[in-house]
Amino acid sequence: FYGCTSLTQAPELPATTLVNGCYNQMFKGCSNLNYIKCLATDIISAYNRTNSWVNGVSATGTFVKDVNSSWTVGVSGIPEGWIVEEVINAVTFTAEESGSTIGLISLSSNQTLEYKTASSDWTSMSTSTNITLNNIGDKVYVRGMLSEDNTYSNNTQFTMTGKINASGNCNALWNYSDLDAPLKKYCGFCMFKGCTSLTTAPELPATTLADSCYGNMFYNCTGLTQAPELPATTLAYSCYNGMFYGCTSLTTAPELPATTLANRCYEYMFRDCTSLTQAPELPATTLVQNCYYQMFYGCTSLTTAPELPATTLNFACYSNMFSGCTSLITAPELPATTLVDYCYSYMFSGCSNINYIKCLATDISATDCTTNWVSSVSSTGTFVKAE
Repeated sequence: FYGCTSLTQAPELPATTLVNGCYNQMFKGCSNLNYIKCLATDIISAYNRTNSWVNGVSATGTFVKDVNSSWTVGVSGIPEGWIVEEVINAVTFTAEESGSTIGLISLSSNQTLEYKTASSDWTSMSTSTNITLNNIGDKVYVRGMLSEDNTYSNNTQFTMTGKINASGNCNALWNYSDLDAPLKKYCGFCMFKGCTSLTTAPELPATTLADSCYGNMFYNCTGLTQAPELPATTLAYSCYNGMFYGCTSLTTAPELPATTLANRCYEYMFRDCTSLTQAPELPATTLVQNCYYQMFYGCTSLTTAPELPATTLNFACYSNMFSGCTSLITAPELPATTLVDYCYSYMFSGCSNINYIKCLATDISATDCTTNWVSSVSSTGTFVKAE
């Protein structure tokens, strides 16, 4: 970017280890550049790694660095006169209402958590911990280590009052020393269940998931208006099961890019999200057991269903998927020709405004494959079938 005089903000630089000449004169002459976020921790072993890289940038600005990095000041380090902010490997909870509190209902026996405020050092967190954020904008940082897989009954669950915004990489609650470490089973199971004070969720950047890792994670978080991005492409058993169940303020769903599914992966995921108006694309063409079971059950504001391109079905794969979606008018086209046990059972039950269904199945002999699938739909409509 040498000489890019209109550039005001640098791209984020996530690499932790620098190499010979990598950032040499990178932003030299960028006279309006006033923001750089560089997360390198090894910045001294490579030759000319940042030689004159900020020579001639703005006289004032903000430099964001890793808390464990040591920089010099000057044209080959942090620009002189700039404000320095440090990134902490932790989830940051910020008060949006005075007097908000955060604590723990339960703490897994496999997990340790510690917290830090602006005026305190890292302190162990237990079920007796109650942290009060007295003023709007007050923050508490929480980080942790999860040594073994959790189970259905051995998990960590937060409790909150007031209004609290969560930010940062959620992986820091499970391994703050290695944010890219593989997830463990049930790591986030029920973690924020019932936290009606939570307004924003932390980041969930993992691309490979573990069994029930996000199961019921935000169950009944009625203050949550936006879901985090979910970039995972390798799913696991029940990984998203009930993740946003009862999140009545959620209006849009995140993209779900995975094309290879796992048993019960999306089961109950958005059940009773009554403000959800748009569903994500579901690109998988080969389905697995209960993969979409009750996924959008009770989503009364959903007006358009996602396309369902799958031609290879599995046990109860679409069962109850759209039950009670009273704003849905047109069903997604169903191209599969051979149905399987319970695959469409109760699929559109209670969709009182649906008046168009196109289903191309020719073999509909499987057990209960369409049991009550159109119970209580519109009294008039059009059904398109294979000849």
